Amino acid sequence: MTRIARYFLVAITLGWAGCASAQSWRVASIAGQSPDRTAYVIDASTVVLRGDIIEFRTQSIYETMGDVRDFNLSEIRRRGNCRTMQHQILSDNYYANGTLLSSNDNPGQMLTANEGSAIWGVLLTACGKRDYATQPIANPFDTLTAYFRNNR
Repeated sequence: MTRIARYFLVAITLGWAGCASAQSWRVASIAGQSPDRTAYVIDASTVVLRGDIIEFRTQSIYETMGDVRDFNLSEIRRRGNCRTMQHQILSDNYYANGTLLSSNDNPGQMLTANEGSAIWGVLLTACGKRDYATQPIANPFDTLTAYFRNNR
């Protein structure tokens, strides 16, 4: 992400920081190039670390839908290992423009994140090894959809 884009994202989210919410969504990273970017957002209020094991909830907000992906938002409950950088999906929900398309409560297998990948960065952030990119955002989908639209 360019420095100007990062400052813009921080600026638009500062207004949301004071909103009351039981959730505390914060951007971990934005990956890809327009028009196919993805924002990875962590609900910091759900992060629970016990030793090296961490559990938390994420949203992935996609700039576009199409033949490859028929959804533009996923909400995933995850487990990870901050030492080995392994991760597991515990449950997931996929949405297209606010409509639930599918839901799965069957945990997936534990996988090792590739260094430099999006999930590697999400784990680094959730584990406290890297700073969040923003302050809390009350409505990540609307905020990041507007960011994508205004920064093509």
